[in-house]
Amino acid sequence: MLMPKEPLYLKLYNEIKTAIVSGNLRGGERLPSKRCQADTHNVSTVTVQTAYEQLIAEGYITSRPRSGYFVLLPEERARQFSNQIITPNHFPVDAPNFPPVPPDFVPSCPSAYIDLSNHTPHTDSFPFSTWSKLMREIISINYYRLLERLPHSGLFTLRQSIAKYLLRNQGVTVNPEYIVIGAGTEYLYSIAVKLVGRHSIIALENPGYRRLANIYAGENVTTTTIPLDGEGILPEYLALSKANVLHISPSGQFPTGCLMSERRRQAVLGWLQADRNRYVIEDDYEREFQFNKSHLPALRQMDYNNRTIYINTFSQTISPSLRISYMVLPSSLIQKYNLLYSNYSCTVTSFEQYTLAAFIDGGYFERHVNRLRRRYRQFYQTVLPRLSEFDYLNQLPRNIPGLNFLLPLKSSKDETELKRNGEEHDLKLNFLSDYLLAPVKVPPKVAVLSCRSLNLASFTAGLEILKVIL
Repeated sequence: MLMPKEPLYLKLYNEIKTAIVSGNLRGGERLPSKRCQADTHNVSTVTVQTAYEQLIAEGYITSRPRSGYFVLLPEERARQFSNQIITPNHFPVDAPNFPPVPPDFVPSCPSAYIDLSNHTPHTDSFPFSTWSKLMREIISINYYRLLERLPHSGLFTLRQSIAKYLLRNQGVTVNPEYIVIGAGTEYLYSIAVKLVGRHSIIALENPGYRRLANIYAGENVTTTTIPLDGEGILPEYLALSKANVLHISPSGQFPTGCLMSERRRQAVLGWLQADRNRYVIEDDYEREFQFNKSHLPALRQMDYNNRTIYINTFSQTISPSLRISYMVLPSSLIQKYNLLYSNYSCTVTSFEQYTLAAFIDGGYFERHVNRLRRRYRQFYQTVLPRLSEFDYLNQLPRNIPGLNFLLPLKSSKDETELKRNGEEHDLKLNFLSDYLLAPVKVPPKVAVLSCRSLNLASFTAGLEILKVIL
């Protein structure tokens, strides 16, 4: 079998990285512009931008507004890597399997009016007038189709709209027949379990999303956990585990906000290739809101083994109440899926599916996402300088890639006391340790923050309260 060619962006990335490491490109040296680099290597500017953003994310170069791209000095690179919140030294030597996670985590302060870690998305900027207009049009034009039985994979109209959207935004061609529509990612997780087999052992990121662990426990599937550092999961722990399925979010891990580095992605793909019974479930819920590496390909695009199940949701971009998610299956699982679910109907109403398809095809969805991106980017541009004014931080966050980030606090109080003091001031705090799926060592008093649901005034007020209780 012919080996797949190395992606063009990765070839350029490796070339520049090698030149920096070897000293051929020195610290402070300016790199060619994207256009010049594209002409030299006979590639597109998008390919060059992808390579540059990967180098920025891994601390080799930096981008300066109106000046271009520059190689970081060795001491600048050292400072950047020292700012990683989680390091392998925080974890034990072995990574044993642990029993299922206890019942869902219950917030310690349900009545708090400021929750700095709330990751429920904004809905106040959603174009409800446009959505309601499209709903009226659907009722007028397609009323006779709204009561028809739905295909188990969802309406082909919506699956085709999603395929076109993925082509425009990720540059990848997806067969609409491989797309499955479902009422929320939880439902799609249960389908994925049936496809990979209930006998499977699923590896989860740790710290991670507790609800995900509980969903798999409810499906009677064995899970294990893989620790993280600043580049993503630690591949040596994955190799030692008995897992044959890996569930990860390489484009924005929760709760750390970590983006998986290129070499870790390659390690995952190497693990996948080593056994034909292995699969990756790529949970790409935050791809639309990556500020530093928005053009990096999804793991599914890099998987020439054809064993990655790609999952994304519209609940994070439109509204949590819109329970529409989608899954792109590898061709190797399509036949099994059709065999298992041919007698089922789709769990999302045709009315919602027709409306969402029109919303995507009309360009409204992408304009909405762009508005949210600008909002969140402006949020960070305002908040980050404010953080430097406070002296209760062990270190400042840098190069925040998405909507979640970690804030290490400087205080003589322990986490329990800080939470209690926060409740007394109507402030809810969550720490990194609250998201552990199994016992591992993590830095203490690292607060998990999100800019999803709070406005700037509330977030700033929360920081002021934090300053008082520390």
